[in-house]
Amino acid sequence: MNSRIIGVALLVAGTTIGAGMLALPIVTGPSGYLPAAFLLIAYWAFMLYTSFLLLEATLSFPSGTNLVTMARDRLGITGQAITWIFYLFLLYALTTAYLSGSAPIVLSWLVPFFGPDTPEWVGFIPMLLLFGYAIYQGTEAVDIFNRWMMIGLGVCFLGILLLLVPHLRLEKLLVSDWSYLPAAISLVSVSFGYHIIIPSIVGYLDRDVKSIKKALFIGSLAPLLVYLIWEGVTLSVMSSFTSCPVHESLEGACLDLEIIRSMFGQSIISQLFKLFSFFLIATSFLGVSLSLFDFLADGFKIPKSKFGRISLYVLTFTPPLIITLQSKEAFLGSLEYAGAFGVVTLLAILPALLVYQGRKKGQDTLYQAPGGLFGLLVVVILSLAVILHEIYVKL
Repeated sequence: MNSRIIGVALLVAGTTIGAGMLALPIVTGPSGYLPAAFLLIAYWAFMLYTSFLLLEATLSFPSGTNLVTMARDRLGITGQAITWIFYLFLLYALTTAYLSGSAPIVLSWLVPFFGPDTPEWVGFIPMLLLFGYAIYQGTEAVDIFNRWMMIGLGVCFLGILLLLVPHLRLEKLLVSDWSYLPAAISLVSVSFGYHIIIPSIVGYLDRDVKSIKKALFIGSLAPLLVYLIWEGVTLSVMSSFTSCPVHESLEGACLDLEIIRSMFGQSIISQLFKLFSFFLIATSFLGVSLSLFDFLADGFKIPKSKFGRISLYVLTFTPPLIITLQSKEAFLGSLEYAGAFGVVTLLAILPALLVYQGRKKGQDTLYQAPGGLFGLLVVVILSLAVILHEIYVKL
């Protein structure tokens, strides 16, 4: 397996792992381990299949083509307009979430040096300048940055697991209550929404179907395994999640990382959790922002010259920064709405429709996903069920 496949697999994993690790135990915790594991595995299989559908659609277009152009070709102006709306909604919501989540962590490191009056906006600088520079440079730079972030994430994760072993209470994993599971559906969607990176990696892997499929499979399986381990660890360490509301920001005491950190005060494990949180957010921020950057380039037909990249940088990060500065509750709120409507519509229903129209028109592609028409119908029906459920919950 060459280094590019490994790099892309890490990029796929990193694109969504931040959302899952930071929010999943909060929304799945009340159900217990077995129901949560069932939902995670089911979602992984569903989203892996829809990623193969999007891969089929992407490979029928020239490299560099993003969803907005695909939608115009296959679904007309109406489909293109809907894609614009949902894609911008999803990607800006996710970028907002990660900017919002990173600021308190960065500020907690800066306050001891610059004092308690350190302005809040200073917390956004690392994401906007350091990681934003990687986005500006393109996929190869993001690949390199992401590899280092994933190494840091892996080291922190293993360190936390070793330090938490003496505190595990495995009998807590036997408790199950399936009635709580439906409330977790929207946020679990975001935890496997790596499809957004597919148009950016197809050309990077030279349209090699075998390599791309391998990267998607490994890159999606890795977060699933990490989620299952993390779910077990958090549920066996923490006494109860049932009193924790879902609508809390990263600054609140309700995220599992914050709760566990508070259990250990200012010990080494608490500081390790803080660093772990930053790596989680950084890896997801890189993949999501790169996807938004490339989408805007395709949608507005902006060439990636020096001036074009500066324009794309401004378009990518200005709206999320404004939203984050205005809202203190941007993190989980953004993730919830992105999952409930953005991920399911854009990354499940849209690929199914693109593939259906492409096959109907007999357009050539290097790859065809299995399942035929039946698979496409199942995807649309399940996606509509998730959306209707979320609307019911909101009402």
